[in-house]
Amino acid sequence: MIKTLKIVLLVFWMLVIFTFSQTNGEKSSGKSIGILKKTVITISDAMYNIKIIKKPISDKKASEIANKLNYPARKLMHISEYFILALLFYLVYASYNIKKVYILTVTSSILYAISDEVHQLFTGRTGKVTDVLVDTIGIMVAILVIYSVKKRKTKVS
Repeated sequence: MIKTLKIVLLVFWMLVIFTFSQTNGEKSSGKSIGILKKTVITISDAMYNIKIIKKPISDKKASEIANKLNYPARKLMHISEYFILALLFYLVYASYNIKKVYILTVTSSILYAISDEVHQLFTGRTGKVTDVLVDTIGIMVAILVIYSVKKRKTKVS
């Protein structure tokens, strides 16, 4: 049952990534900017209400900030998506006691990142090698976290 749940979560997350990739690049970027702008305005309003700043941010300034934050925020999303994907691949493979679980996790995750960029070529977006490299950062951070947690558990035991 637990193994099945892990597989279901992995497949679900792969579908989430696939769905994000379906969105046209311009629309996707516009959504990100909209969310960032709302976040900037919300933070500004909160800071104004608790008297940290003298006046709330203007709509124009919030748009400027959102546009500047858009690229790094989107890359952080790539890192986050693939961090989660690698964790889920690891959980599935580890539940089957696969010996080369780290290698298989990294390989599967990177192959999915590559397939995602190829998929984007058919959705009006551009598939980028740099995005696979950014995704790989998330994958490697996940591996380091897993390894560190396992090493710490071994020391405690």
